[in-house]
Amino acid sequence: MEDLGDFRIGEIGATKQIEITDALMALSVDLTMDMTTQMKFRVYDKDFQMFKHNYFQIRRPLSYNGFNYEVAAVTLNRAGGQHDSVDVTARSMPIQRMRRQKGYKTWGAGGSGITAAQCAKEVADEFGLDMFIQSSPAKTAITRQQGEDVDESTWDVLRRLAGDLEYVVFESYGVLYFSSEDYLIERQPGIVVDLDAEEHDPWFPYSVSFRQSDDDWKGSEFSLQVGRENGIKLRPGMTAEFRNIGLLSDRKHLITNVTWDEGNNQPVGVKGRTLKETEDTAANTDVGLGIRGAVIPLGSRTLRLGMVGNDVERVQRSIGVTEINAEGVRFYGPRTIAAVQEWQRENGLAKEVQTSVSDMSAADRKFAKGQSVLITYVSDGIFDKDDWEKLLGVVASEREYLYTSAATPPFLTQPDGQIDTTGAEAITIEYLAHKERHWR
Repeated sequence: MEDLGDFRIGEIGATKQIEITDALMALSVDLTMDMTTQMKFRVYDKDFQMFKHNYFQIRRPLSYNGFNYEVAAVTLNRAGGQHDSVDVTARSMPIQRMRRQKGYKTWGAGGSGITAAQCAKEVADEFGLDMFIQSSPAKTAITRQQGEDVDESTWDVLRRLAGDLEYVVFESYGVLYFSSEDYLIERQPGIVVDLDAEEHDPWFPYSVSFRQSDDDWKGSEFSLQVGRENGIKLRPGMTAEFRNIGLLSDRKHLITNVTWDEGNNQPVGVKGRTLKETEDTAANTDVGLGIRGAVIPLGSRTLRLGMVGNDVERVQRSIGVTEINAEGVRFYGPRTIAAVQEWQRENGLAKEVQTSVSDMSAADRKFAKGQSVLITYVSDGIFDKDDWEKLLGVVASEREYLYTSAATPPFLTQPDGQIDTTGAEAITIEYLAHKERHWR
């Protein structure tokens, strides 16, 4: 194979390194939101001599284009009429070591507590990873468990914490991502693919497929091939929008997989989907074509009389009221408004109204009890920003707080030839503005 860049297998010496490089038959890179950066390669190994001499032993370090991997799996292949070969799967070294790090441990001990986001940051620092981490509420002690029935690794802890928050956690080319999907789709840069584009377009689709299903009719998923020069700059967590595809146009899809083969100039494979609709990310799951492509984030809408949606149900459950309309759907009705008004008064969210006693009727002045100004608290029953901050337990500034040292993702060329720094620029600005601040 040619043009493989800097491919190195550790601890075997220069002569064996050349032997392996000369025997390479194929090499591919796979970036995925499922877990971690992965590389696969196949080596011609007559009579499995290299394998027998432990060239590809499990956990052997290797690097490619400056990124460190470990050998994670090895497969021997022998069949009639074919060369003996060895398939090697290598995964991100920091994550492999994180998966082996076990034993009882507690983060945030001593009563001070720690948030899940802070824990993820400490882990990223420990393993030398850059990071893209969304804040999280509720400080507590976080334990890596070990016992007869459980033996967690540090990676298991991060996955558990992410699951509890309905976040995703994955690693891509040395960056640890720990955030909700809607936060990713808002903060990461993206591309626009026009299905009617000319071949000189930087995001010309060499092939593309879309899928919708009645099992999940609100969402869609895609598979795409784009040109090599720009495609290898894509990362999971970025976004893709499409033009000239009917109802699927202008919907933001989250990129979940980026794959390419080395040693050739073939297109890069990209896969993605609209956001998963969950209780903690979707305000209204009945609106299939909502803003940002099928999901309106929880806490983003102002709730008023007559509205329906997952956010309405969330509020009703939280304040202990149920109200159903004629269609049998929970709705924001008079009973809910009355309950919200009481909840607002109890939580100090009602508006203060000052009335001069001199302006009151003679009948009402008796309530003043000698005061010159009577102060009352009026709640409107409308559920807006302040109410969501109280209900969800995290103020807006904390929700937007970001730990990141991955301040500049690869810039993406747009169809007009300009460089899109949307997302990347925002991340850089936020990082510079907040890097000296401390968690509250």
